[in-house]
Amino acid sequence: MQLWTNGKTHILVTGRGLARLAAQRTIHRFPPPAPGKRDVEPPFPLFLAVLDDDGTELVFGRPDGWASAKLGKQGFRVEEHTAELPLALASLGGENAVALVAEPHAAGGLRAVLKRARVSHSKGIELLDASSLPKAKRITWWKDAIWEAGDVPWPEDDIDDLDFSELAIADTRAELGKLRLRVTPHGVTATSTRSGIVAVWDRETLAPKFAIRIPTQDEAEIFAHATSEGVFAVLTIEGRDSAMLHSSPEGKLLAKRHKMGRDAAYMLGDPLVIGNEAYLTHAETAAKTYRVGLPDLSAKASKEFEGDKTHILYHGVSVDSGAALVAYGDPAAAPQKWELAVVRPGEKKLAVEELIIPDFRSLSLGVGEGGPKRMEGPPALGLANKERAWRTNLGEPLTLAFDIPSNGGPSTGLFFELSGDVLKNGLLKPVEIKLGEVTAPFQGSGASWKVELPQVPIEAAFAAANPRTKQIFPQSNTKLSAQVRFESVAKGQGLLMVRVGPLAATGRSGSAMDGRTVTIG
Repeated sequence: MQLWTNGKTHILVTGRGLARLAAQRTIHRFPPPAPGKRDVEPPFPLFLAVLDDDGTELVFGRPDGWASAKLGKQGFRVEEHTAELPLALASLGGENAVALVAEPHAAGGLRAVLKRARVSHSKGIELLDASSLPKAKRITWWKDAIWEAGDVPWPEDDIDDLDFSELAIADTRAELGKLRLRVTPHGVTATSTRSGIVAVWDRETLAPKFAIRIPTQDEAEIFAHATSEGVFAVLTIEGRDSAMLHSSPEGKLLAKRHKMGRDAAYMLGDPLVIGNEAYLTHAETAAKTYRVGLPDLSAKASKEFEGDKTHILYHGVSVDSGAALVAYGDPAAAPQKWELAVVRPGEKKLAVEELIIPDFRSLSLGVGEGGPKRMEGPPALGLANKERAWRTNLGEPLTLAFDIPSNGGPSTGLFFELSGDVLKNGLLKPVEIKLGEVTAPFQGSGASWKVELPQVPIEAAFAAANPRTKQIFPQSNTKLSAQVRFESVAKGQGLLMVRVGPLAATGRSGSAMDGRTVTIG
């Protein structure tokens, strides 16, 4: 899964489709897997580069090639490309990008070279001038971190047919995912699992800044982020033993850590670095996500990611590091069962805004220009909330997230109505609704509250036909995402009913309702 955000608009690309999550959701599904493989999750994209500030044009790598997507009036238009796939690609803003490409090396084998690139939906990926690699300084590994003393592996001790001063690779296909490229406010960072190099270039000029080398071996993973002090790196071998370090440009260890609490660090993945902190999921006896401070690598259990939210799986961080789009959940579960949220730095903890992750399996095929027919006639909306229980504690807010699919024709404007005993008896008080970038307060009293959002566009649903009867029926492809916030006033239980409908409809036609018992403990 590849994620991108600018703090307001969010892009999500999976093996089944892509989505742009903003005030108006736009979702595109890729052609389904071959018969007999529909329950098998397609491979996730290898990279994502967004080419504008609002997420309307992008390119992404797939195992069998790469594709570009451009947003039109009827959704994303996706084009497949057969040009050679870079090993990695990252956006520098607009059409400017940076890529890692494979080239033969005089000492044998292949190496990865960093090149400036120009990317567009129409012209594809154009590779430009190459940047030289900084000379790597071999760091001093510390005792008891992953390996026993005397057993620390350096690639040159076992393999003598490659130049390990380079971003070495054995085979381009085998090494996809073994070379990583990351752009942060402090530089462009590349890592090579085969040679153990962590290299940093200047973000604006791509001039080489510095590089370090850390121990590595087969089945290792290296993740790194340039920082204001140097580079922060995480090493995990064989999907188990892990360590992290913060190095200066000269290769001096500013901080190091190979334990989380009393346990040895285990199964650490790609750290979520936002502001001056990193968040990593440690999975030993019981999974737990830790908040790690930079530059000192101080670690304490995170309050933002715990319980069902423990495993941070994928993330994308905004250019200014002020927001991140995060997918979390059970690593063994299907992606549509994961959770999605926007997180932002706060004084004491991250601010977390829950989103609804699209289920690409239930959407109609193709939403590009010239795509399937749209529904005509009056608008109609659906309403869905996938939380098992509506509950909160006294004094804490309750936020309910709803998916609102279009099931009819096009329109503009919708309403939300709230009713039920939990409101009538004063246990809950409605505060506001947030739909994309639109936020509005509820008006009302007692058991009846309402808010109208007259400017929100409602796209027509896509039209599908029953092959036997030829009857046309809606097959929703675009969904709005709404969060309704309440204040808890008193302990107790009561029924809450939520209704949504288009303002252009007559009465309650085209509206939908959901209702459950709310518990305030």
